[in-house]
Formats: sequence, C-alpha cells, structure tokens
Amino acid sequence: MKARPGDYADALAKRHQVILFCTEITGAVCAGGFKFLSYLASLARKPGNRDGTIYGSSLTSTKSFKAHHLSELSAAIVTADAESILNAAAAATFSSLAPNST
Repeated sequence: MKARPGDYADALAKRHQVILFCTEITGAVCAGGFKFLSYLASLARKPGNRDGTIYGSSLTSTKSFKAHHLSELSAAIVTADAESILNAAAAATFSSLAPNST
C-alpha cells in the first residue's frame, strides 16, 4: 500500500503541536492527557490570561479548570458510547422486524 498523509498531516505541516489524548469508554483519561489539562489550567491562572469557561451556577459546581474540563470530557465520552449502544440496539430491532426478503 502506498504511503499517504495521515489525520494530523495538516497540523504537523503547519508546525502545530499535536498531543495524543487517549481515553477509555469509561471516561478515563491517559496520564499524558491529565498532565496536559494541568498545563492548560496553569496557563488559565497566569496573570494576563482569561479563563472564559462558563462554570455551573450551583454552589456545588466546581470552579476548578481541570476538574471542570476533565468532567466534561469524561461525560462526553460516556454519552457517545451510550448513544452508540442505543443506535446499535435500535438498528438490530429494526432489522429483526423487517420482512424476510428470501
């Protein structure tokens, strides 16, 4: 098979840094991803920088950049997996109800 540019070729060609952010379907994030969130949180705290994150309004809502974004990422991963399972179940149900075309 002939080599071809991959998914991140454009970013790399423009000399942008590409960071692999591994996750699991449980919402767990790899150590490198956690470290990168910590780095972003430290940038958000620096004088002159602005954290534009809209945090929850509840008294129990976190105001921590890292906790908020880690929670949002994990929730998105688990939600996407659940939607995939529901879609597969709906497709299987639809297929089982279709008339037999033999």
